[in-house]
Amino acid sequence: MTYAMTLSSQGQITLPKSLRDAIGLKLKEKIRISQTADGQVVLEREPGLKERMDAFYTWVEAQMTPEMRAAREENKGKTVHQMMDEYWASPKGQAELDHIATGEPIKWQG
Repeated sequence: MTYAMTLSSQGQITLPKSLRDAIGLKLKEKIRISQTADGQVVLEREPGLKERMDAFYTWVEAQMTPEMRAAREENKGKTVHQMMDEYWASPKGQAELDHIATGEPIKWQG
């Protein structure tokens, strides 16, 4: 489908509601505009943090070696998501989060 829009004096356009609905764009969400090698302009909804993290975890799962999968099975078949959630909830994970947030040295004993 083709849409005609007018560029304002401030360099802005208004995306028609049907287009926003078609790409799943909601208020305050970001969009990504790119240009292909052949000059086509592509407009996409920018993935949110959860979508990017899910894509990362999916990638991690795909990189796992048989040994890593066996170790995961020893962890009662937990997914990478579950293991990471448990790690960040642990005292060691909390200490690391504190370090990330404050820049202070990691204070963990155990």
